[in-house]
Amino acid sequence: MNGSGVILLGVLGFGLVVVVGVLSWRAQAKRREALSTFARSRGWAFDPRTSDLPPGWSGTPFEEGRAKRIAGVVTGVLDGLPVEAFDYTYVTESRHDGRSESTTHHVAVCALTLPAYLPRLSITPENALTRMGHAIGLGSDIELESDDFNRAFTVRSPDPRFASDVLNARFMERLLAAEPVPWRIDGNRAITWWGRPLDPLRLLARADVLRGVVEAVPGFVWRDHGIDPATVPHPRPVDPPQLPGGSL
Repeated sequence: MNGSGVILLGVLGFGLVVVVGVLSWRAQAKRREALSTFARSRGWAFDPRTSDLPPGWSGTPFEEGRAKRIAGVVTGVLDGLPVEAFDYTYVTESRHDGRSESTTHHVAVCALTLPAYLPRLSITPENALTRMGHAIGLGSDIELESDDFNRAFTVRSPDPRFASDVLNARFMERLLAAEPVPWRIDGNRAITWWGRPLDPLRLLARADVLRGVVEAVPGFVWRDHGIDPATVPHPRPVDPPQLPGGSL
């Protein structure tokens, strides 16, 4: 290939990069506008700015990596409970053929603030890696009364009794009937996360899972942690987001 051909390929390649960049920017702008419209429709707030991950967030997906940043933060009150959701990114390093490579990970997070600090409880869908871990004795998976649930999810908590109190038969059936998603109770937060950009429909779907967690905590557990169960907001069915055009 002669010099003019190389130059032409370089120009075409640069143009393709520019086009992809513009399309990505437009998609991000459209998504931010959808989140802003959604937040306003519920009297919530939306902050498109990017900032460092604030202190106080621990565990998956916050325990590894560097350059931890959040953006597109949605905040409000859902059935009397503060809700917060955002896009989260972090960077990990790996080495291949003696060279260091950086990978940026993108995760969306949704959290409800609970009226009391509760024991830690982690629920993750079972997969080949978690099953292998059980087989070789890695980690401790709490076994509950539902064999179907035990096969579908890994349950971890320093307080097995608390885990069984929350994961009652009704709540386990609800989780089995829904899309399997990871979530946990972590102090005074109930948290869930997923590997796609934040959007109103998925935000509400995950918030519904977390409201089910609040509903499943027995009254005596709230009392044991200094909360009158009558003051704990009772979840209601999720209302779909009202956005222009009826869809995202």
